[in-house]
Amino acid sequence: MNFQPLPDGQGPNQQLELARFLLDQGLVDEVDWEEAFPNGKPPPASTEFINSLLVVDFPGPNKEFVDVRCPICNLLYEEDEKICVLPQCKHNFHTKCLTIWLKFTSTCPMCRIFLPTDCEAWENAKKMKKEQEYLKKRIETVTPSNVQLIEKFYDFVHFVAAADNIRYLKSVFLL
Repeated sequence: MNFQPLPDGQGPNQQLELARFLLDQGLVDEVDWEEAFPNGKPPPASTEFINSLLVVDFPGPNKEFVDVRCPICNLLYEEDEKICVLPQCKHNFHTKCLTIWLKFTSTCPMCRIFLPTDCEAWENAKKMKKEQEYLKKRIETVTPSNVQLIEKFYDFVHFVAAADNIRYLKSVFLL
């Protein structure tokens, strides 16, 4: 951690110390993907996303298209064949191969970047994980004067704890 001495006349910030303590002790868990999604894999990509994929004619190997094989089926692309390009990572695939893949999972077959889904719970978990990573990163270098960030992290910790309590109560009372 990057600890800095306090400026003259400034005392320790209790919330900041608590946030750092929770992180150091591992008391703030990451979003538990296995618990939230027991089958262990992302849901299918959204139909809207699949229908909006960029489809282009393969022009042959060039600077833009270095890969000349579809990574899913491993067959060579033929010139002027229709291929899909994922907007997030720019990986390309046979249109049919990628469409079938995305009906089973919402990740790029090459880099596993998450793609949009129709599953509200999955999308919310992704946002929560992203916010948690951001807060963890910021808390390591935060100064005592940045109280808003600490309060947000503190609220987030309480939110996660409340969610854990609700899951526990549901399991006990079989709600």
